Amino acid sequence: MQPSSRRSGALALTVALLSAGCRDAASPLQRLSGLYVLESINGAPLPAIAAEGGGQRYTVLADSMTFDLSGSVRRSFTVRWISSAPPVTDTTFSETGTFSYSIERNRLTIGARVSCPANANCVGGWEEGTIDAKTARVIEKIFWPGPEFVFARR
Repeated sequence: MQPSSRRSGALALTVALLSAGCRDAASPLQRLSGLYVLESINGAPLPAIAAEGGGQRYTVLADSMTFDLSGSVRRSFTVRWISSAPPVTDTTFSETGTFSYSIERNRLTIGARVSCPANANCVGGWEEGTIDAKTARVIEKIFWPGPEFVFARR
């Protein structure tokens, strides 16, 4: 290969790498299609406690997120709820919800960001985290405020 050909090739590679790191503000956010299954909460394998206090314990038995290319994610989970406060309860329930999502680079947002005035009872919320081809890490804010949920792609 001649020196001018190598320089041209190196220049083309440099331009490609630099432009890959830039995103036009008007370009669409990333979308994906796939299933992510919960593996741990705050580093503890399932079943794991998502929230506890005031005589209440919520243990997550299963959780998954199914992303589609339209920008929706279907979240399905099964939880065991034990309450020592009257009325004493020990039950297992499952919930499924569909939320919007956005991905910008590897930053994941699930749900809608809403502002809630002080002393208001607002419904809604969002979760934030990171996602790649193998793992999603989500700081839970919609169902259980605070813990980190780690999902693996299946």
